[in-house]
Amino acid sequence: MDTSLEEKLVFLSQASAYGRGVVDVEVIETHLSWVFLAGDSVYKLKKPVFRPPVDFSSLAARRIHCEAEVRLNQGLAPGVYLGVVPLVRTPGGTLQLNGSDDRSAVVTEWLVHMRRLHRAAMLDAAIATGSIPESAPEAIGRRLAEFYRSARVIAVTGSEYRERLASQIHDSASVLMDPTFALRDPRVRGILSALRRFLDRETALFEERVHSHRIVEGHGDLKPEHVYLSDPLLIIDCLEFSTALRELDSLDELAYLGLECSRLGATSVGERALQAYRSFAQDNAPGRLVSFYRAARGLLRAKLCLWHLLDCPVTGFDHWRIRARQYLDLAEAAAQDCGAG
Repeated sequence: MDTSLEEKLVFLSQASAYGRGVVDVEVIETHLSWVFLAGDSVYKLKKPVFRPPVDFSSLAARRIHCEAEVRLNQGLAPGVYLGVVPLVRTPGGTLQLNGSDDRSAVVTEWLVHMRRLHRAAMLDAAIATGSIPESAPEAIGRRLAEFYRSARVIAVTGSEYRERLASQIHDSASVLMDPTFALRDPRVRGILSALRRFLDRETALFEERVHSHRIVEGHGDLKPEHVYLSDPLLIIDCLEFSTALRELDSLDELAYLGLECSRLGATSVGERALQAYRSFAQDNAPGRLVSFYRAARGLLRAKLCLWHLLDCPVTGFDHWRIRARQYLDLAEAAAQDCGAG
């Protein structure tokens, strides 16, 4: 008997699915997952979607990506990702989380099991409430410098890395200029042109980044809502579905974090984290490279905002178009700062 997605969601939304001690369940839908907050635990169910480079279309694929998520997050969030658990249908027809003693039970889904973190201690929440500890930016920079120091170095030439960046930037711009989304923002072409000129002009700079082992397997999605201001500091939600998107310049990730902090009105937080990272990592790359990465990330984030239009109801269209233009504002300023505009 097949189990529909709706049936899984209904079951996982009930406190009774999680055993004793759970009295209510908070359900959060993200772009790629449903997240169930139940007592001291969090369970994440990946949506059965195929949207390259994301492929969660089969049960086997979702299990592989759940296992990858748990494994990859051990580096920056030890003790948070507890394992992968099955959702099974018993011979009697009922659903049961965490498996069953009955060997004839059939696995119908796989979920990531996490320790629940206090929402108020995430960096984005602390920015919103003005409660960021004074030491937080330095702690972020130090933690990331330590992480990149032991990260896998990517075997790539400077030319190959520039081509990869050029392809990603072109892809972002193509979506932003697609008439389907009706963004019609004339700045996209100017930002794209500026970034292309930077790539053509700064060949020696990118060669130096490669030769100094700055192109590593990083986190891939370093946003404020993924930074947990505990002691020790934790960074969750490493991007697990694409190795290629985790292979990047360590400075790119700091530029991304700075971009997101600026959008939330906390530019100084990103700047101080970047400064701390530079000091601990002894990374003296010029500021124009940070600006280049920041502009490229702005284009990428604007593109992802438009992709949300494929999923959200019509009433949410204005929200995502406005958000996309906010990212383009930041991208345009950064493109000018990198001397390419």
